[in-house]
Amino acid sequence: MCIRDSLKGIPARRWEESVRAGFLPPLPASAEDLQILLGRTIHRTIHHYGIEFETLRYNCPDLSLLRARLKGVRTKIKYHPGDITRLWVFDPFEREYIKVPALGQEYTQGLSLWKHRVIRNAVLEEQGEVDLAALGRAKRKIQEIVREGKRRRRSGSRARMARWDTAGQPTRKLAG
Repeated sequence: MCIRDSLKGIPARRWEESVRAGFLPPLPASAEDLQILLGRTIHRTIHHYGIEFETLRYNCPDLSLLRARLKGVRTKIKYHPGDITRLWVFDPFEREYIKVPALGQEYTQGLSLWKHRVIRNAVLEEQGEVDLAALGRAKRKIQEIVREGKRRRRSGSRARMARWDTAGQPTRKLAG
C-alpha cells in the first residue's frame, strides 16, 4: 500500500484541501524552537562534569540542578549536526529543553559535527587520545591546509577543499 492510498489522495492536494478548510499547522514559537524540533535525538546521562558528546563536554548551572533531580537516569538530548556549539537537554519535570553550551566554545565556534569528526580523527591518528588543546591545534592546522589548497590553481584540489567550507556536504548538486 502506498502513502497516497492511505491518505485517500495525493499528499500535496490533501494538504491544500486541509488548509482551505481552515487547518493551520502549529508553528514553533522561535527559530531556536524550530532547531530543537528538527534536531537529532540522542540519550545521555548527566554527570558531575556535564554531558559528553563526541568527546566534547557540555555544561551549565541549570544542568547541575537537573542532574540532581534525575539521579543517574538518562534523558533526551537534541543537537544540530551543523552547529555543535550547544546541545538542548530535555527536562522531563518542567517539560522543556535547557540550552547547554559546549565548554570549549572557542573550539566549537562555527564547527559542524562532520568537521569535528575529521579533526578528532586527525588527533587520534597523531597522538592516540583526544583532548581539547589537541583538537584546537588540529583545527587550526586543517584550516591552514584548506586555505593553502584554495590558493592553488588546480580546480580539482580547490573543489575537494571547498568540502570543508560546506561541512561535508557535496559542493555540487547531484542529478536525480
